[in-house]
Amino acid sequence: MHQIHRESKLRQLDRSTIGGAAAAVLLSIASSSVLVADRTSSAIPSDADDRTIVHVLNRLGFGPSSNDLERVRRLGLEKYIDEQLHPERIRENEALEAKLASFETLKLSTQVLTQEYDEPVKQLRRAAARRQSEDSDRGTAPMDEAERPSEGVPPDASQASAMTGRNENGQVADPAMDDSQGERETVVDKRSPERRDELKAAIHKRALVGQELAQQKVLRATYSERQLEEVLVDFWFNHFNVFGGGNTYTYVTEYERDVIRPHALGKFRDLLGTVAHSPAMLRYLDNWRSVGPNAPGPRRPSRRSAGVVRPRGRAPVWRQPPGRVARRLPTTPPTPAASTVEPKRAQQQPKTKPGLNENYARELMELHTLGVEGGYTQQDVIEVAKCFTGWTIRPPKQGGEAIFNPGMHEPAAKRVLGHEIDAGGERDGEEVLDLLARHPSTATFIATKLARRFVADDPPEAVVERAAERFRETDGDIREVVRTIVTAPEFLDAQAHRAKVKSPFEFVVSALRATDARIEEGEVLVRTVRQLGMPLYGAQPPTGYIDLASSWTSSGALLARMNFALALANNRLPGVTVSLAPLLGNDPAAAHERLLTSLLLNDASSETRATTAKGKNVAQVTALTLGSPEFQRK
Repeated sequence: MHQIHRESKLRQLDRSTIGGAAAAVLLSIASSSVLVADRTSSAIPSDADDRTIVHVLNRLGFGPSSNDLERVRRLGLEKYIDEQLHPERIRENEALEAKLASFETLKLSTQVLTQEYDEPVKQLRRAAARRQSEDSDRGTAPMDEAERPSEGVPPDASQASAMTGRNENGQVADPAMDDSQGERETVVDKRSPERRDELKAAIHKRALVGQELAQQKVLRATYSERQLEEVLVDFWFNHFNVFGGGNTYTYVTEYERDVIRPHALGKFRDLLGTVAHSPAMLRYLDNWRSVGPNAPGPRRPSRRSAGVVRPRGRAPVWRQPPGRVARRLPTTPPTPAASTVEPKRAQQQPKTKPGLNENYARELMELHTLGVEGGYTQQDVIEVAKCFTGWTIRPPKQGGEAIFNPGMHEPAAKRVLGHEIDAGGERDGEEVLDLLARHPSTATFIATKLARRFVADDPPEAVVERAAERFRETDGDIREVVRTIVTAPEFLDAQAHRAKVKSPFEFVVSALRATDARIEEGEVLVRTVRQLGMPLYGAQPPTGYIDLASSWTSSGALLARMNFALALANNRLPGVTVSLAPLLGNDPAAAHERLLTSLLLNDASSETRATTAKGKNVAQVTALTLGSPEFQRK
């Protein structure tokens, strides 16, 4: 992999200049004003000035490229906004499509990614662990470094148990989910360079899944003509966050591609339901192993009743055939004769039935729909969790698809937010989704988050109220809610300009767009965003990344942004090239004035003007402009 080239001393620019610039950015951001607009009408100006156009380009996308301003002038701001609200009408960038076509893992299902990219690493590591154990018994050398888990495939203490369908106490949630047979792989007896090379190759192949997913995110945001769609895909993925590591590593590609992206501008209820049925979400929040207190027990149809003869050793399909009664598994294993019990096994305690898991139910109400102040109680969480029992997945080796297992479902009636839920089976969960998607608190919560993304960290109540009203009127039509926000007076007001701080991802992409960068290899950019504090698909808690300035403003983070700007402008990022001469010429003074006009729209403070004027060449002037307080905000 490429490594970012870091110099111990920045050429022709001392650290005091950089540090002073970063301090100025921090001070400027900290003193930014809060919006207090309280107007009720909405309108898009027919003769929008450049400042308004750039504001729209910064919020509906990831900032203007060199030709965007002129294009929107010709098209008209109203038509541009309407075009972005209908991405299906926009012909996608052919160069982008060609770049994405080379990423093989983006087209594959979770099943293929698990079987061909993830499972080989697990098998080889099991074999390596077995060899280490055998070597330890013989008093020989420890495991080779090549056989240890690598960076980029971090070990997860819960991963082994999750992948075998066991809970934290080692209990099997459903016998069909027990993949422990995979632990007993054939182990090669002797060490060899071939085995080490095989493991290295498998780890490298597995890492491609995350690398290609992260690179496509950077490429789409930088090059796509459908800028608003990319903004909303990022927004909704963060809203319905799934951690892209651990036991969901191979699930996230399909999750973003088939769950989030197709519904980013559709109906909220459709998006909510698709997420709820997603194997990624079911696995991430552990709903796949949630069992109702009165559930009859996991069911598996017999071969005869299913009418299918399956190969020996293969776990059966869980859905019982129509009109058939599935065989009910015993709740406790039969007790073998005393003479056949091995000494170790005789000491083990009987496995108990796993219980109700509230994780998804809680996040569904707190983070996905109602909000933390949405009016639900702990008892509502419990009842919702019961409604979603049986919403589970197949064993990972069999693809991990979402299915419904009636044997895990709580059969009793439930009461959620004052409504009785007794539709039976999988329909109980669907009724909960219907109820939550149309709840007034959900309309307000979603409107607030969208207004925070597009208007301000503390959005005016008037725009939130209108967006929430539009949500209710249109039965949660995301396109219409976003249209209400981005055509509102509060959004177009001068107070909203540069009122938000760019996240590390937004900053990197906006700098690439501003300099018309050519990306031949995106791994260095993915690494840069991670070093700036925002690993792509790397938010571990279900809250995702917080969309507030306080999350991204610190002197260290801003200094790191300045260093990135210097590396970009000086072409020190492997695989990324900028050509500043066609954009700015070769005269630093002329480039300085041009950048103040084109990037900062002559809004630069006297401090920014003085700092950027210190650049001794065009690259330094560009870097200092990209690192300025004004460019850090959108």
